[in-house]
Amino acid sequence: MITDNQQSGFTIMELVIALGIFTVGIMGAFTLAISNLNVARDNFNRTLAGNLAREGVELVRNIRDSNWLKIDANAYCSGSPCSWDEYLINTNFDGNIDGFVTDYAQIWVPLSPLRKVVENCSDLNTCMANCGQSCLLYIDDGDYEEGYYSISPLGAPTNMYRLIQIKNICFDGVSEVVEDDLFCDAGFEKIGLQVTVRVGWTSADGLHYIDAVDYLYNWRR
Repeated sequence: MITDNQQSGFTIMELVIALGIFTVGIMGAFTLAISNLNVARDNFNRTLAGNLAREGVELVRNIRDSNWLKIDANAYCSGSPCSWDEYLINTNFDGNIDGFVTDYAQIWVPLSPLRKVVENCSDLNTCMANCGQSCLLYIDDGDYEEGYYSISPLGAPTNMYRLIQIKNICFDGVSEVVEDDLFCDAGFEKIGLQVTVRVGWTSADGLHYIDAVDYLYNWRR
């Protein structure tokens, strides 16, 4: 009987140890799976944000190129002959930068291919924190093309925000200067635009963002 009890106790102890090892292994595998899932989600968000930022630059480029076509056609914009930078102008005189939003449909809206956000929301962090859905991107529900990212609230909201800022590139015959205000300084000619597109998203570990910066010149001048 003593021998049998000793064998039974030893078997229970083995079971407890085995369960402990199994539990530790399962928890380790579970933790690794969660970590891999978070990394995959982060990589997806970064790739998506990068693509949306590049898309923002191309949308602005499309407006610039469309302006050239209007000039070739002797078209009028807002009652006067169209200029190459029509609708792409920072309207502030005080050094503050306008913030704009747009999408593949908005760029074809007459007189408003870029939609200006309110002045105190002209940087993405402020826009995300204090300006409701002004900079939020939506998945288009099919009004134009299903599956595209849009600024229309008729679509399904995403976790991505996008804001566009435009500054003048001024040239004095020797060097280029990026200027915040509406006009270039005396002695400088406006020759291009610095376009900065910031896309941001939030996750469990805070705010993330990606910038795309490009320089669009009036090379047909």
